[in-house]
Amino acid sequence: MPVCVDDDALLKMLYIRDVHGLQVAGIPSTASGRRTRTSRSRDVLGAVGRSTHEEALSRQWRDSLHWLVDASHRQELTHRILESGDRSQLRQVLPPAWDERTQSLLDLEGYSEWHASLSPSVFMNTEDGDEPRAALASATKRGLRVIVVLPLSEPHAEEFSAGGMLMSWEVYRGAGSRAAALEGFRGAS
Repeated sequence: MPVCVDDDALLKMLYIRDVHGLQVAGIPSTASGRRTRTSRSRDVLGAVGRSTHEEALSRQWRDSLHWLVDASHRQELTHRILESGDRSQLRQVLPPAWDERTQSLLDLEGYSEWHASLSPSVFMNTEDGDEPRAALASATKRGLRVIVVLPLSEPHAEEFSAGGMLMSWEVYRGAGSRAAALEGFRGAS
């Protein structure tokens, strides 16, 4: 079962949403980190329009989450492409291209500072035990293919597709909270 912790593209989208004060449905609140608006954010948003950026970021967020669900399929396809030399399906294994509007809002220096202000990663003290292992096995049988873990406001756990679950660091870190979240996974039923 792939567990994707702190996916770079998703973290950058959280930063963009936070630093520009965008209201994007479907993107949960961030746990911590600098949320300082810059003069650049006011200039960019004033020139193009807030709602246009919010729509583009929402679409990018959904596409990126769904791309993570198919990781195992892409790994197999990548091997077939490399073995055969047929590059016609290469686009299927690449992550979603960033929308120009979303890309225009990313300030890499500001992102680096924001990222450094976050707490240490989830895997520093992850609890384990029979309960979360059993819940994971059961969720996998119901179709869970990936768990995405991000620095979200606590506690946070949601099913974002028939095969994916999004969790905050703290929910994932605790054996009981992770098991409870996994037990709530409905899958493709």
